[in-house]
Amino acid sequence: MATSVVEYFTEHDGHRCGYCGSKDSNYSRGMWAHSLTCEDYEDLIDRGCRRSGKYVYKPTMDTMCCPSYTIRHKALEFKISKSQKKVLKKVTKYLTVENSGIDKKQKDDSSAAEVVSKEKTPGDDRTKLETERRNCNKTSEDNMDGACVSREQIKTSPPSVNVKPQFTRFLVDSPLEPGDEDDSLEHGYGSFHQQYWLDGVLIAVGVIDILPHCVSSVYLYYDPDYSFMSLGTYSGLQEIAFTRSLQKKAPSLKYYYMGYYIHTCPKMRYKGQYYPSFLLCPEAYTWVTLEKCTPKLDVTPYAKLDDSHAVDEPVDTSQVMVLHQRQAMPYMIYRAIKRNTDDHQTVEQYAKIVGNKFANNVLLYRA
Repeated sequence: MATSVVEYFTEHDGHRCGYCGSKDSNYSRGMWAHSLTCEDYEDLIDRGCRRSGKYVYKPTMDTMCCPSYTIRHKALEFKISKSQKKVLKKVTKYLTVENSGIDKKQKDDSSAAEVVSKEKTPGDDRTKLETERRNCNKTSEDNMDGACVSREQIKTSPPSVNVKPQFTRFLVDSPLEPGDEDDSLEHGYGSFHQQYWLDGVLIAVGVIDILPHCVSSVYLYYDPDYSFMSLGTYSGLQEIAFTRSLQKKAPSLKYYYMGYYIHTCPKMRYKGQYYPSFLLCPEAYTWVTLEKCTPKLDVTPYAKLDDSHAVDEPVDTSQVMVLHQRQAMPYMIYRAIKRNTDDHQTVEQYAKIVGNKFANNVLLYRA
């Protein structure tokens, strides 16, 4: 049975904000995930956390310049907008090569998108490659099903040896363990790369986590030569369609997470254009429709989004599970063993961040 083990860090220095450019005003707390079951990580993202490789962090929203609200969408209720339809039509038009005088990238034979799916051959370490042509003359929703999922890690040649370790830590490494989920999904749960191929060329890769109740978008990177295709919007539509397809096999999997919604940054508001959108209240940890949140966020960057009297469930620190000398035990037992320990405040801080369920299920490493 898979076990989740994390190591919490108390450092809380301010960093430069990547959204407004303010110096030393971006705060977060984090932990190193030695291993995480998919269920346990899902509990964390429902507490406002995200992962970067194996590092899991949570923005300190009430003290930072640009608060980051976890956003999710009900994939089964998704309603495509006019602007999103335009993106699909633009991509379809490019793939079907309807215009004359096409660019060199638009080869004469590119009448459809080429998709290459990598998967392990059962009982063999070899990689099986399956290539197929998919006709683009479909409905808008069908047209969103063009990308294939791959558990295989992308093999690239970064321009510098100094870049490769960073690429691996950020986009390849993952703490997620399959756990004891059912086998209703062909590839199971965990971290994946979705590859977008065009005429044999890899033009974009979406890093995603497939969890018991959702598909969580981690990151998208793409060839800048194809930025005219609006691949950010297109990949979002693809991932929603992918979530819907998974739900047919795993009924509980019905949400799509896009990371953080930054209301103070106009460029990040596009995430709210996937309807319906919900933001996580940073105090009650309940989900509130974006329409109810925006009036508050127009007034102040940080706000309690839930108007009800809902509050976060308190955590009994004495019952927080810890790992000490390869033994799992409640924190109160650990304190009885380590009588001179002064880490009560640290464990209490950790417990408040991760919540009651996570703290009681996951092992917090103690030296």
